[in-house]
Amino acid sequence: AIAQGLSRFLRNENTEPPLTIAVTGKWGTGKSSLMNLLRDDLKRFGFRPVWFNAWHHQREENMLAAL
Repeated sequence: AIAQGLSRFLRNENTEPPLTIAVTGKWGTGKSSLMNLLRDDLKRFGFRPVWFNAWHHQREENMLAAL
């Protein structure tokens, strides 16, 4: 339900960028699962989400280049 709500919010023509959404929680609380569900729902509506795991690139000098 949370992923679908976020998807509806992001797809809503009245939602104007720029915006930031934070998904926070302790290890193992479902953050990645939520983001996977959100990504899948957005894809169903023709969006092309980009997945970037900053944790895997935390030692990069230039995070933007890693993206």
